[in-house]
Amino acid sequence: MIELRQWLEQHGLGKYAELLAENEVDFEVLPELEEADLEKIGLALGPRKKLLKAIRESGHSRIAVPARDSTSPPARSGEAERRQLTVMFADLVGSTELSQRLDPEDLREINRAYQDAATAGIEKYDGYVAKYMGDGVLAYFGYPRAHEDDAERALHAGLELAASVPKLETGVALAVRIGVASGLVVVGDTIGKGASQESAVVGETPNLAARLQGIAEPNTVVLSAATQRLVGGRFDLEALGLQTLKGIEQPVLAYRAVVARAVSRFDAASERGLTPLVGRDEELEMMLRRWRLAVDGEGQVVLLSGEAGVGKSRIVRAVQDSLDEASTDQALYFCSSYHQSSAFHPVIEQLERAIRIGPGQTPRERFAALETLLGELGLDIDGTAPLFGALLSIPYEGIYPPLDLTPEQLRLSTLDLLVETVEAMAARLPTLFVVEDAHWIDPSTQDFLTHLIKRVRNSRVLVVVTHRPEYRPPWTDDSDATTLALNNLDRQDSVALVTKIAEGQGLSQSTVDEIINRTDGVPLFIEETTAMLLDSGFVSERDGSDFLAADATTSGIPATLQDLLMERLDRLGRAKEVAQLAAVIGRSFNVDLLKAVSSQNEQALEQELARLVQSGLIYARMGVESYYEFKHALVRDAAYESLLRRDRQKFHRRIATALMEDADDNPPLELLARHFEEGGQSDKAAQYWRQAGERALGRFAHVEAISDFRRALAALESLPADSEWFRFELETLTLLGPSLMFVLGQGASEVEQTYARGLELGEQLNDPRASFTSAWGLWRSHFGRGDMKAARDYALKCQEVSAGTTDPVESLGTAFALGATYLFNGDCFPAAPHLKDSIKLYRRMEDKRPLAEFGQDPGLSSLAYLAWALWSLGFPDQAVTPCEEAVQLARDTGKPVLIAVATGFAGLTYSMRRDIPRLIEYAEESLSICERHEFRQWAAMSNIMLGYAYSHRGDHIRATALAEDGLNEKMAMGSYIGLPWFCYLTAEVYVAADQLREALEVSQRGIEFASRGAERFFESECLRMQALVFAKDPDLKREEAEMHFNDALQLARGQKAKTFELRTSVDFARFLDEQGARGRARELLSPIYESFTEGFDTRDLKEAKALLEELS
Repeated sequence: MIELRQWLEQHGLGKYAELLAENEVDFEVLPELEEADLEKIGLALGPRKKLLKAIRESGHSRIAVPARDSTSPPARSGEAERRQLTVMFADLVGSTELSQRLDPEDLREINRAYQDAATAGIEKYDGYVAKYMGDGVLAYFGYPRAHEDDAERALHAGLELAASVPKLETGVALAVRIGVASGLVVVGDTIGKGASQESAVVGETPNLAARLQGIAEPNTVVLSAATQRLVGGRFDLEALGLQTLKGIEQPVLAYRAVVARAVSRFDAASERGLTPLVGRDEELEMMLRRWRLAVDGEGQVVLLSGEAGVGKSRIVRAVQDSLDEASTDQALYFCSSYHQSSAFHPVIEQLERAIRIGPGQTPRERFAALETLLGELGLDIDGTAPLFGALLSIPYEGIYPPLDLTPEQLRLSTLDLLVETVEAMAARLPTLFVVEDAHWIDPSTQDFLTHLIKRVRNSRVLVVVTHRPEYRPPWTDDSDATTLALNNLDRQDSVALVTKIAEGQGLSQSTVDEIINRTDGVPLFIEETTAMLLDSGFVSERDGSDFLAADATTSGIPATLQDLLMERLDRLGRAKEVAQLAAVIGRSFNVDLLKAVSSQNEQALEQELARLVQSGLIYARMGVESYYEFKHALVRDAAYESLLRRDRQKFHRRIATALMEDADDNPPLELLARHFEEGGQSDKAAQYWRQAGERALGRFAHVEAISDFRRALAALESLPADSEWFRFELETLTLLGPSLMFVLGQGASEVEQTYARGLELGEQLNDPRASFTSAWGLWRSHFGRGDMKAARDYALKCQEVSAGTTDPVESLGTAFALGATYLFNGDCFPAAPHLKDSIKLYRRMEDKRPLAEFGQDPGLSSLAYLAWALWSLGFPDQAVTPCEEAVQLARDTGKPVLIAVATGFAGLTYSMRRDIPRLIEYAEESLSICERHEFRQWAAMSNIMLGYAYSHRGDHIRATALAEDGLNEKMAMGSYIGLPWFCYLTAEVYVAADQLREALEVSQRGIEFASRGAERFFESECLRMQALVFAKDPDLKREEAEMHFNDALQLARGQKAKTFELRTSVDFARFLDEQGARGRARELLSPIYESFTEGFDTRDLKEAKALLEELS
């Protein structure tokens, strides 16, 4: 007997096989069919007559057909596909010697007996004999239909064949060698014709099986390491160690199969609907307690973590099911792996569901729905609707006044509004706020969640965040957050879960035990394994112990589920193709999009979707119309990875095209880019990734922008190296650079690499403006690392590129780069004119938006650096003016980042003046802004300044902690600019706390860095601190103090840095006076003090004057 499809093909009716299979027509039913039956299932008149004629000619009681040649390929349900396959290769031992001494006819009979034994053993375990090769037999386990235990089946068949061949009654002693290997292959292409036709398998696995056969002893089975992992403890195995095999590049581990172990397996029956909640009573009760507290006005946060499949979402669903819909509200947010760089994606998706935004709606219709919701929540419609419109990308021109906000102001206002919306919901009804799969959260949604968690304490809200263990929530240190890590189920609960899933199916205890042993208490594994066993029908046929495979991993899918999931997909018939196409869309998919890209008609597609739902592989998303979701990510992965890459690409392209056709004025850029990328259309992928990055920049979402720009650049690698794409790359690099500086710090290596490539392309394309921008970026990168030698080279490069330019942006950037470099190199005199030129150009610019390409505001920085130059040159009063001007300009912009920088600069200026009250005022303001907006670099510097200030107030413990943490954070970021000054400030803190050795160490670090990077501006202060420590520490040589004082004096005088010279002279004079050299001390201090013309109210000059009076 052969399968129905082949019989139909023999009669020219093969295309009707699926129709008959869907109506459960098999060989037993076929003779009973009448014309009315065939008409009822939709068979046309002509095929009905042909089928009935074929049935009559074959006989009514039994349809007999010729036996299938084992070498003929199986009938295929589809194209070639990727799948895990276990290959067995068996070869007769000594066949060459037999051919030399036996008559050909006798040899033929021996071969036939051997082949019959091999075929019987292989087909017994539902393997497929792919090819007879003389005395060799090639067999597949896992194709044309997968079984969860294909590796075990291969070993069972191999061991039985090894035992049966020596017993064949052929008149000669026979032996066989067998090799077995498992791995990913491409299978399904039919090659050859007639008797030579076979299903080709492409991959290393068949070759490995053949080579393993070659090292097997007679009548033994040798298997690969991959097969060993699959069969686990089901067989006694002997390790053969690493083997060097011909045609295999690396040595491989091999094992000999000894005997199958007598261990039980399990059957299964399918469970439809929601998996029973078992073993989570304590966790659920804890969640409900938190809910009751929230209902009473004590807002709660629960961080629910656990590995994939452990039951996080199931517990959340149980909480949802326990709530009264009429008296509660819910806000559900679903993070997506496709949208990790799409700012506010879960928020936007939730809002669109809440106001029921649909295709074809006009902006006014959308706003009408939005206004209804806002009115129900009691929010100010005029004040909030435009912000929501901006977030949802609904055009509001002509409906609401334009939002006069900077990108950062818009972002902060949006965050506040989102939190206020949740608070309004909670004021109306107790609210369950759920964020699912936070390990895929985008940074902006995480910011929203952070703001909400900080304000949730007095609201009737329970915030539940589910995530996998690899994600580290930033809220775990929040004392109000409850962290709940879900563990695997214990044995008792696992048994209860299996029993509920298989209710009424009569599983034996041995089968239940095997399920528990195999699934390790993971509910997903328990559910899927039990359902697979039940679907297989093995419960009534044999013990489930013959059915399961063991641990391994292929393509990220646990091996226990790899073949199991493939078998479930194989059982779906045509619904498998729908599952595969849906998997290409994503774990969650829209039915309308699926219909748009499917080749099936709508009715057939709906039927297959219903079948997928019935099988338990997908379910309708609760509260989301026309959306389905794969029940588990692993199910989706199995369906997706079974497709050939060419088919995946075809489907991705088809999906991208459909998304474009359906897109309005706000297309899903990241999704389009992802599908074009996976579809092999790198040109379109690059363009959409860049557009997505530009959109993210417009929302001030730098982290998302970086991700998108990086993807755009990665897409270029497969495109031709021509001027068009070089231009595209250059423009993308120019966009990427400022965001990298903002997030990673200007000294990050990726910043340098980005601008170095930009400079190379700018010169190659003869683009002076791009060359300047890249050269300036390289200057800032090296400047940020404190490498003044390289910074000077790139500052001069900026000057060279911009020579003769009339562009004020280039002129300003060049003047600033030169001035800043001279200043930090310790050349204060030449620095000042360049900084003044930069400030003049800055003041003349009415439109300062073009300065954004610098990634900072060079005008504000020029003012701050001029203040420092003036201070060091001996003009401490004049230094105050540009410092305060920078602060006021920053405040006028309203941009938090500029205010944080300007107040930070001011704090540094007042730290130089030793004006502690003003220093604290500005440093605390800068720190407050930095902490709210995660400006790590300036937060670190503010902490060092505050540590210095608090040490002057006698709070040495707090001062030391702040200075140490700030300095470590600054260095960890690779932000070394100004490091000698911050080392000096920290050394001052240590000296005040009488930690002299620590002061010596940190000041030495500043000196070494200044020497290495040529950032000499603040070096004399570190040398002065070294001298002070040697002067104070009785265990150190005091004569070395004088040496360090002299080094500091020489450096300050060489830089014409009068203020540094004055400070060193004061401490040196005091040291000399203590040594009895009062006259020398007076001669040292008097000239430098008398050279000052201002600043006599500053601490430095007051101390100098007091000391001179004492010395007199």
